[in-house]
Amino acid sequence: DSELARLWPELASRPVYLTTCKLAVTTGLRHGEIAGLMWGDVELVNGELHLRRQFTAGELVDVTKDNEPRTIDLVPAARALLEEWWKQTGDDGYVVENELGGNLDASNTRKVLYAAMKCAGIDRIGERGGTRDFHSFRHTFARISLEHGAQLEWVQAQLGHSSITLTRDL
Repeated sequence: DSELARLWPELASRPVYLTTCKLAVTTGLRHGEIAGLMWGDVELVNGELHLRRQFTAGELVDVTKDNEPRTIDLVPAARALLEEWWKQTGDDGYVVENELGGNLDASNTRKVLYAAMKCAGIDRIGERGGTRDFHSFRHTFARISLEHGAQLEWVQAQLGHSSITLTRDL
C-alpha cells in the first residue's frame, strides 16, 4: 500500500497510465481486458463491467482470455475512478486509449510503469523474489479484497480464474 502511495504521484502527469494502473488495482483486470473495455461495457449505475473482448499482442480479440465473457462487480474505488474518468473522456469508444487516441499498447504501459516505479523507489523484484510488472496489480487487487473481507470465491470470479485452487495458490 505504501508503494502504491508512492507510485500514483509518479504517474500523475500521465493520466491514461495512472487510470489504467488504478483500474487494474481496483478491478483485477488484465491489461488486455482494460484495453478492450468499451464504455458500453460499463454500467456505473449497476456497478458492473461486462468483459467481452481483449487486446492480445496489439490485436483486438472478440473473446476474453478463457473464451468466457464475465461480469465484474465494481468496488466503490473502481466505480469512483470510472465515474471521474467518464467525466474527462466518456464517449462511445474505449474506456482507456493511449495519449494519442489509439489503442492502449502493453509495451508502452510497461515503459511508463517501470519508469514511474524507478522514480518512486519501487524495486522491480518483490519481497517474495518475483518480478513486479503490470500483472502484479491483479495480485494486489486480490490481496486488498481478501484483507477487506471478500470471499475467495468472489475473488476467483472477479479474476476469471477457472479454479479456486489457482486463486488460493496465487
